[in-house]
Amino acid sequence: MTGTASLPKERCESQTVTPKQVTTLVGLEDDVRTASTQLGLLGSEYRSNVMRVLCDYELHLAPQRRIIYSSEQKRKDIEREIVWQEHAIMCQNRRASTIPLPLVEVQAIEKELMVPVHKSLEQSYALLEAVTREDLTTLREYTCPPTQVLTTMEMVMQVRGEEDFSWSNVQVVLSEGYFFSFFVSRAQYLLHRPLPGEVLEQLTQFCFLPENSPELLSVISVPLGALGHWLHSVRSYYKVKDIIARATEAIPVEERHKTVNRLRHELQQVKEDALAARDQLNKLKEQLGRLVVSVRHEYDDTMCTLHEVLEKKTEDFIKVLAGESLTTEDGEVCPSATGDQVAEEGQ
Repeated sequence: MTGTASLPKERCESQTVTPKQVTTLVGLEDDVRTASTQLGLLGSEYRSNVMRVLCDYELHLAPQRRIIYSSEQKRKDIEREIVWQEHAIMCQNRRASTIPLPLVEVQAIEKELMVPVHKSLEQSYALLEAVTREDLTTLREYTCPPTQVLTTMEMVMQVRGEEDFSWSNVQVVLSEGYFFSFFVSRAQYLLHRPLPGEVLEQLTQFCFLPENSPELLSVISVPLGALGHWLHSVRSYYKVKDIIARATEAIPVEERHKTVNRLRHELQQVKEDALAARDQLNKLKEQLGRLVVSVRHEYDDTMCTLHEVLEKKTEDFIKVLAGESLTTEDGEVCPSATGDQVAEEGQ
């Protein structure tokens, strides 16, 4: 039932429910129960069909999101490389030489490239230190961690140089005593050591997936989002270090110009791929929206009618229960209890 009517106590005590009213009430109760059941079943069926449509479209939406997100990461890498090459060209033109750049010039370029990287690292340290004990406990005490939790923590352990990626060892790193006392200081210390090439490659692949973005990881767990932010910052740090490590190469200016042209072409291609993926994503979203509306319209007529029937039958039930006269669908009038009593007294 959708509601109950409160009757005055005096009226309840003086009212007598006739057999005909009982029959009417039983019929109305069956009607209410039937309409309510049908409405519930149709609602479940509607939600199931909408979910099926969303799942089907997600198979087409996910690849476009990956292209857009990975393109953004690639764009940053290429633009950073272009900045380095153009600085190197300027330095070589000033010195009219192809010999490796002087250490002073290399340090100046590194300092410029590291400005946003150091800012990102400081932000990640602040996020890690702002983690609450409650959130850390929730992450640590997962009995069946989600896939993204396992993937992220395995990447964290690899960057830290750990060999044991088991969840029990992860829980040790996430313990309050270690995490709040040593994690950030150890993370800062790790930057003084080179990161193995295969680990950097795996870290790059990890950071290119949209499901591993700090924002989405934060939805699962606040500490996980902070760790994701740290991993992205670490990747940027070692990418700059990789660029600076090549500063000792004696490359002619002409070759550097060719490299810059190639990088600009790659950058343009990456931007075009992202634009095409974004257009395709918008088209798919529009199609999805129209399909969901179409599914809803298919159910609206039946569900709205059933809802009206449910409300009407509920109101009728309350009226009869309150002793009011009720005109049924076949035109018969169900008399009130007071009317029946008056008729009986007249006889």
